[in-house]
Amino acid sequence: MLEVFFRHISEQVAFTRKITIILLMVGIFFLLRKAINLMKY
Repeated sequence: MLEVFFRHISEQVAFTRKITIILLMVGIFFLLRKAINLMKY
């Protein structure tokens, strides 16, 4: 029973980590675009 519980938690953690990495990459991408736009002017 506990084993299944811990496996579920580790899956949730992996899923959350994946989302966090995606959000970070999107944020960095938008920051870079903003910086490039500022450099143009």
